[in-house]
This record gives sequence, C-alpha cells and structure tokens, in this order.
Amino acid sequence: MEKNVNKKLIKYNVSNGVVKSPRSHAFTKGYLQKATTIEQLINDIDSKKCIWPVVAKNGQNHRKSENVLGTEIVILNISEYESFDEVVKTFADSAVYIYEVESETGLRIRAVLVLDQFLNCIELEYFLRIAQVEFAHNHRCIDAAHAYINEHIITRYILSESNRFKVSDLFNKYVFDSNFNSSFESKWNIDDQGSFSEFKNEVIRKYSLSPALNTPVSVSRNVYLIEILQNNKVA
Repeated sequence: MEKNVNKKLIKYNVSNGVVKSPRSHAFTKGYLQKATTIEQLINDIDSKKCIWPVVAKNGQNHRKSENVLGTEIVILNISEYESFDEVVKTFADSAVYIYEVESETGLRIRAVLVLDQFLNCIELEYFLRIAQVEFAHNHRCIDAAHAYINEHIITRYILSESNRFKVSDLFNKYVFDSNFNSSFESKWNIDDQGSFSEFKNEVIRKYSLSPALNTPVSVSRNVYLIEILQNNKVA
C-alpha cells in the first residue's frame, strides 16, 4: 500500500462481523458507518466483512434504499469478463481495488471505485444501471440498498489509492441516449422524485455534460442494452 499519498477519508457501512449468507440478519441490519481510509476499506473487505457502500441518513444501520443519502464509492459486481487480468487492465486508472469472489450465484469480479463526485441516491441508481450496460455490472445489484458479501475471496489486486473514477465521462456517454434512458424512466416514481426530465436536466447541469463531448456507445453495448430492455419488459 502506498505511503506517500494524501489519505482521503471515505464513508461507507460495514457489517458487525463476518456475513456468510444473504439470509443472515447481519446482512440487513446493524451496519456501522465509517469515515476512514481506502486502506481500511480494503482491510474490511479482506476481513470478510459485508460492505454497504453508501452514506446512510442520520446514521441509519438498516439496509434500505430510503435510508441512503448518497455515496462517494461504488463497488461493481462484474458477472461477465474474459479474465481477471483484463478487468484489472480496464480499471487500472479508475479503481483502487479489484478482487474475485465466489458467491452463491457464481464467480464475480468486483471493482472498488472511489468517485470524483458525490452521488445522491437517485444518481447512484442511475450510475448502477449505466454500469450494468457498460461494465456488465450484475442486474441484481442496481439499487442503492445493495451490499456485498466477501466471505470467499479468491484473487485480489490493489491499485493506486489516488485513482478516481470520473463520473461525468460515464454520464455523458449515456444521458443523451434515449434508448438507455427509457429503461431507467420506466421504473421512475414521479410522485417521490419529480419528472425524469427534471432529473436528467439537473444531471446535465451539475456535471457540465454535452452531446458534443459524447463518446458513442459501442455496437456490442447497444446489443446488450436491447437485451436488458427486453428483459425489463418481461419482468
């Protein structure tokens, strides 16, 4: 671990002890919110503790979306990948830790991202839906209440603590994509959050986004997006 780096304090929630099953009481309640270093976050993961990577409202320790204020870290749960080394290469400049874990649903590679911007709860869920398309983030992990069990870590790789994931680059790639936005808007609760159009315009303003800066979504990702849209209709 690096010694000569400004130690950024990050906030997240950690279980009270090792969690072995999603059916465990400790997977849902009793989380401790921390404000600590990236090094300590990695230590908590390696200690097989469950991580709920959000800032909770008023110190709430019950893992529910309505208790989420936002986040400055994201854990991607990648379900489709060529190899561990390929994932490390993809996130070499944007993740701080990558590890492969065996879960009840199979092998997953997780990439721990420290964001360059704080996301509120709705922005976080928008980010996770984008990640589902862009990075094959697992579809079961796209709500703000999701936490990660780390009992069976197989392979691990620590990257630079100074790495930051640039939120605006990812948002700019998808916020102007009507096909993608339809999949998010279909689950939008207008009574609680205002219109999706208002949310979209606020994201564009907040992150200084522009179609002129947009990097087109690849053909393969468009195919994957179509599959997601079809699955959402079935669901």
